[in-house]
Amino acid sequence: EALKRAIETLTPQQAQLAQTALFVGIANDDFKSEPQQGDFLIRQVVGVTVSDGSLVVGDEVRTGQRIRFHIRDREGAVQEVEALMAKYKRARLAEMMGGSGKPPAAGLMMFACVGRGRGLFGEANYDSRMAYLSTGVPVAGVFCSGEIGPVSGKSFLHAYTSVFAIFRPRSPVGPEVADDRAESMGEGEKKEDVE
Repeated sequence: EALKRAIETLTPQQAQLAQTALFVGIANDDFKSEPQQGDFLIRQVVGVTVSDGSLVVGDEVRTGQRIRFHIRDREGAVQEVEALMAKYKRARLAEMMGGSGKPPAAGLMMFACVGRGRGLFGEANYDSRMAYLSTGVPVAGVFCSGEIGPVSGKSFLHAYTSVFAIFRPRSPVGPEVADDRAESMGEGEKKEDVE
């Protein structure tokens, strides 16, 4: 029922996308009154049971658990990457203005799903270019078929995302002494809501 109602509100283009790029966001905190971007663990809708209309989702969903429907598309992915990078820049500016003494980034590792890249964005290197423009440091990475990254402070295996790890030197001396602990910027894309 909820899916039918959600699909009725979609534009024709979104309805077409929903046939192949429909996901369910599972709320990580059932008590949060207004879940935001990053509060949902995104899982693919694998199928629909014809006999009763129930959804088959790529994870366990408890009865009564809050879910939200998402569509994977370029526009939503671009918005999310840009919001993530803007959040990083604001945090870095606040560190610098506050005199935290925290050294700037020395490098960045990106773990991107093979389902992203040119196929999603219509151009090569979108995620890595945005990461470079936002941090100003060298970016290295790999394409994956499953990325490990945080949702609400817990690590999960994801799909169709980019996960970024920023490396900082141990002290403000210079980037030649890279810290062995990566600072995670979080998961890349979470899809567009279609509630």
